[in-house]
Amino acid sequence: MPTTLEVQIAPPIRGAAKATLIKWFADLGIEDVPLVGGKNASLGEMVRALRDKGVQVPNGFAITAEAYRYFLGETGLDQRIDQILTGLDTISRSFLSINSPKASR
Repeated sequence: MPTTLEVQIAPPIRGAAKATLIKWFADLGIEDVPLVGGKNASLGEMVRALRDKGVQVPNGFAITAEAYRYFLGETGLDQRIDQILTGLDTISRSFLSINSPKASR
């Protein structure tokens, strides 16, 4: 089973020719928090620990932060979110209550 899904992308993300879009839980550890987030990295740690003890755990995968950023860029959502958050005032509850729903749509 492949351990990652890498695809050729255009335009490249951060200058890379390939982007890692998924990582299997069996290949994830706590060192992968920046790549897949804390919950997914913890699931990877758990899968690996249980398999080492002989417990059969079905493998799963995590979508990487790189895949998420790629999705936002390809759909134009990154620009939309930037536009919504222009002039962000974190102290103003009214700004946050008006703009949060816009960003999550």
